[in-house]
Amino acid sequence: MYKKYGGTHQRGYKIFSICIDGITYRTFAHRIIYYLHTDIWDENKVINHLDEKKTNNRIENLELINQFENIIYSLRNYEVLYHPCMLDARTKAKYHLDEEKWEIFKREAYSAYRQYVLKENTDNVIRGFETLEEYNRHEAEYIERYELIQKEEEEEKRLKRKEKRDAKKAEKLRGE
Repeated sequence: MYKKYGGTHQRGYKIFSICIDGITYRTFAHRIIYYLHTDIWDENKVINHLDEKKTNNRIENLELINQFENIIYSLRNYEVLYHPCMLDARTKAKYHLDEEKWEIFKREAYSAYRQYVLKENTDNVIRGFETLEEYNRHEAEYIERYELIQKEEEEEKRLKRKEKRDAKKAEKLRGE
């Protein structure tokens, strides 16, 4: 025995659910449509809506891309926005990025943030700044200071871990 359900995800995607023998299986409608047309179901990849309309599940509007491509696509379309100070080790770890991809991610995030701020502030180039160059200098200095603080904090944590290890070693030696 089974029951079918439908609905909309909080981010606007259509959801398909089916309950078979008391177990509910749930997935996005665009994944099912893509699978039915291509016979490809890859949990390691995502289905992108080319026109950015999450309810437009026509097959010609869907493409299979990897998670990194999806992140970059989201940055370029302002679906995800990172203030430069949020580009830290936690963000890098969240997306499992190697150094090369991390540099691309940061570049795209900086660019998206600047363009979004400009788009939102058309009267005055950027609130509090006379020119875009002045704003860019300020942001670059801010980012440089923030990254320096992040490095100092990471170094401090590393030293604390080393101190703990050294203390444990010393305690172990005293016990022998």
